[in-house]
Formats: sequence, structure tokens, C-alpha cells
Amino acid sequence: MTLASEKVLNRFSLTLLIGTISWACLNVGHAFISSGQMRRWLQMQDPKDQAMLINLLGRLYTILVLLFSENPGQMYNRRILANISLRYEDLGRIAGITSDVRQLLEQHPDIDQRQTILVNFNEWDASSINMMVYCFTKTTMWREWLDIQQSIFLEIAAIVQRTGADFAFNCTTLYPAPDANAAELPTLIRRKDQAA
Repeated sequence: MTLASEKVLNRFSLTLLIGTISWACLNVGHAFISSGQMRRWLQMQDPKDQAMLINLLGRLYTILVLLFSENPGQMYNRRILANISLRYEDLGRIAGITSDVRQLLEQHPDIDQRQTILVNFNEWDASSINMMVYCFTKTTMWREWLDIQQSIFLEIAAIVQRTGADFAFNCTTLYPAPDANAAELPTLIRRKDQAA
């Protein structure tokens, strides 16, 4: 079992435990307050008083749970996930680019090194080859996370351009037939547009 799956399992177990204790306390508390002895001791005759006491006890219990237990849904990191599209012409450069980007993330002071860091060529797309970047920042603050993500993206862009590669965009490339006359190509395209 990996560290990440153990954390998820621990968070789930804690959430389940808190939910079970909450349900039990509310049901036992309601039964206890509803008992004749307790009503006589508190001298509660009006059901509205009883409802108000149950509400008050529920609120006190909630405050105690929030004060003395860890929030299982607490965020410890923010994730950066990006698919970066490079041109097919850069296929020979993608191994070096992924290696440089991985090294950048492994040495970056704002990236949590205890979390998973992935940088891989992961997809053949219609007009590009794609590189996935997956990592976690140390901060959970949205503004800081945006600044860190921007900084990393700009550094990745510098790595890509330094290698002589470039980013892809959706396009269609026309390759004329080997025996076609290049001067006739614009005329053929106009005819096709007029026919459509």
C-alpha cells in the first residue's frame, strides 16, 4: 500500500469514526433527555424546552468535535496538473524536455517532494505529442498556488524553447502530392472552397 493510499484510508476511517460517534451521541443523548427521570430532574414539561436543550447539546458536541479532532478533509497541498502539447517535429527532443522538467520540479523549493511528481510523454494527439506534468505545491493558499504554477509554467516554456522545440496548436497541414505543380495549388484550393 502506498503512502498516498494510506492517507486516504486514514482520512476515510477518521471520517467514518466521527460520523458514527456523532450519530451515537445524538441518539443516546436524545434518549437520555427523553427519559422520565431526566425530564423530572431538569423539570422540563414543555416539548419546546426539550427541543431547545437537544439543539444546545448538539451544538456543544459539534464545537467539541471541531476543537479536538483533525479535519479529515483538510487540504495539505494543491495539485498542479497540465498537459503540455508539443509539435510532432519535436519527438526527438521530448525525452530531454521531460527529464529537464522533472529535474526542475524535483529541485523547486515550492514543490512538495514527499508527494508524487510525474513528468511523462503520455499521449499522441491529433496535432501534437503531449507531456503530462503532475505535482503538488507546499501551499494550500490559492493566490500563492497561482503564482507558483505560473512560475513553473514559465520555466517549462523556457526549457521547451531552449531545446529548440515549440508548442503545438490545432492545425491542419497540407502536403502537396509529389507530382503536383506548386503554382496550381492556390487555384485548386479556391475551386474546392467554391464547391463547398
